[in-house]
Amino acid sequence: MLKKVELKLQELYTYYHGLSHTDKKVAGLFYELSLEEKSHADLIDYELRTIKKNRSLFKDVEFDLESLIQFLAKIEAQIISEEPVSLDGALKFGIELEDNVLEYYYRTLIAESNPELGELIKKLGSAEKDHSDKLKYLAQHRGFLA
Repeated sequence: MLKKVELKLQELYTYYHGLSHTDKKVAGLFYELSLEEKSHADLIDYELRTIKKNRSLFKDVEFDLESLIQFLAKIEAQIISEEPVSLDGALKFGIELEDNVLEYYYRTLIAESNPELGELIKKLGSAEKDHSDKLKYLAQHRGFLA
């Protein structure tokens, strides 16, 4: 499910990149974020293969599936929406999502299954905070985020 989150964020940022061709800074940031989300998905995929090969080394982990499904639906709704998205609106939504993803990683999955997996989740959470910081920095320089 975490892989789906990363791939859905990649899809959204790719979509936003296409919308932001008139502003090179915004386009560049969304392109960078889309590549990083794909990298995160690949990392999760690697970890999942490791878990499947060594299942006995990992405990079961509980997480809030319903919240995750709602989160994915929210992203999908933005991608398929007929309403035009402004660059500022795209930045605001990206900030909201990255802050939400950060909360999810830290709240739900930290190190319950295996210490190594816990480290992966911490790294992903850190990367999502970096994404949020980059989006906020650009939003501040565009003058709509205090």
